[in-house]
Amino acid sequence: MLFFSALVASLLSILATVSKPMDAVFVSSVPGSAKIACSITESKNPQNTFFPSRAGYIDETKSHNMLANMRLRPPKFISSLPRRYHHDSNILSTSNLTTLALSSDSSTVSVGPGNRWRDVYAYLQSSGLVVLGGRVGEHGFASDNVVKYECVLGSGIIMEATATNDHSDLFWALKVGGNSFCLVTRFDLTTYRSPQVWVGIAQYDQSQRTPYLDAVYNFGAYGALDLKAAIVPTVVILPAQNVTAYAAAKFDDSELNNAAVFENFTAPQMVPVANSYSLQSLGAYVALTDPLPACPTPFGLRQEFRVMPCVVNRQAMELVHNTFTISVLAKLSGVANLTASVTFQPATKEFIRQGIARSGNPQEVDIFKAP
Repeated sequence: MLFFSALVASLLSILATVSKPMDAVFVSSVPGSAKIACSITESKNPQNTFFPSRAGYIDETKSHNMLANMRLRPPKFISSLPRRYHHDSNILSTSNLTTLALSSDSSTVSVGPGNRWRDVYAYLQSSGLVVLGGRVGEHGFASDNVVKYECVLGSGIIMEATATNDHSDLFWALKVGGNSFCLVTRFDLTTYRSPQVWVGIAQYDQSQRTPYLDAVYNFGAYGALDLKAAIVPTVVILPAQNVTAYAAAKFDDSELNNAAVFENFTAPQMVPVANSYSLQSLGAYVALTDPLPACPTPFGLRQEFRVMPCVVNRQAMELVHNTFTISVLAKLSGVANLTASVTFQPATKEFIRQGIARSGNPQEVDIFKAP
């Protein structure tokens, strides 16, 4: 079992979802030769090119939960413009790319990048179907469940990449992610029948620190025995308020409440101060959690993620926890509204096996390759 420790230093509002992509072009600054590129772009797409002084610019840059560091360091502008213009400060928006369509046999769903996960789960709910969009599930990583990407290359060519066609190398690379390969305009995702699941978040106070870390360790070491169950355990610190809290998002892809799976997170081992774990559809759960204060992000705030994989080890967990909490409280207590968190995210052998079986695992966690 691996732990992916996600070290997050973020402001309160950006803990919930990936920001919504967009499909128009907007320009934050127009220095030098960029003016030429912008003029060409505007002549071809006058209704979808936004300058700071024009209507639409504020909506596209401030209203769609974009990350501040994305604004500061936008991805390259891919179009039919000459190569020398490709690195100017332009961003492509995908706001209007909101395709949602089930295949004829309901085995896949086509999803445009302008959607949020709440839109996808709501669309699938009436069919009793789900897709993998988070960090839990017995079917591997979410990227292992993409069967096709529709892409726009730097040359302007529109093509589709799958694990077996002539663009299989691009398909493999896109499983890792990043914005340097192409612009993805559609994802075809594998669907699974799962009308209802047990899902919710349990919260614990600072006094339960030790049993919490013990429970996380034991789930990391032995939780893979139940492939349908998963947790996202997160230590949250509000340094300005000198508060450390503990949470565990629990998930079990079953309509039966298997209490033994999360027994270390319940009484008498631990008593949560709040617990929303219940039987419900993923669509209902996402709709319930989406309006929480963590979303949307007020303009100007940003997040930063750092991830480090390691083999499950209780002593290492203790070291990471103590170093992180002590450092945050000591160095960031003067920063108002700051939230810092560390998540010990279990990644089972089955995650890795699924990646290997589904066109390969670009993350190359070969130590866990099945014999």
